Amino acid sequence: ALAPDGKLVVTGYTGTSGTTDYDLVVARFKADGPLDPALGGTGRVQFGPKDRDDVPASVLVQPDRRIVIAQDSGTPQRRMTVMRLTEAGDLDKTFAGDGTATPEFLGETFATGAALQPDGKIVVAGTLQSESDFVAARLGADGEPDRSFGADGKTQVAFDDIALAYAAGMDPGGRLVIAGLTVVENRTAIRTAVARVLA
Repeated sequence: ALAPDGKLVVTGYTGTSGTTDYDLVVARFKADGPLDPALGGTGRVQFGPKDRDDVPASVLVQPDRRIVIAQDSGTPQRRMTVMRLTEAGDLDKTFAGDGTATPEFLGETFATGAALQPDGKIVVAGTLQSESDFVAARLGADGEPDRSFGADGKTQVAFDDIALAYAAGMDPGGRLVIAGLTVVENRTAIRTAVARVLA
């Protein structure tokens, strides 16, 4: 993600292959290429308790340079999660109380994309595994659910077949676009699937 000052923020994960303990990593590079030591003192930070996979799906940088990361919770009951860091790379405790927000759906959810609205609200999208549907949730700038979005801050998009979301973004009109694919049970047909959600 490109920050307002031209710096580049990259997210990924690190760990030993074959384990269930991947940690989330965030790095920030100056506009001319070297790591920016203003992030964590070294240009990179790492998060994640032991025995849990913390794998990011999307990274965004707010106009105030705070970093927003959409990821899976890494817990046995998978939940799409939104984490926000300060410009210095610390968990932003003004966001959902501890720096991490978890929209509650009935069943496991997997984050696949996120987008920032001009008003500071954050939209995260993914897949609801139990229903095989696209889902999205909108959070206020404070990390709390935006109850004016869908039903109690969440919305679900069903297709006739199994649907898996892979990416999300905001169109110029402020509508969320979710892209992925649909698959019939016996995998005889795989199709591109796109949904656009009104603000």
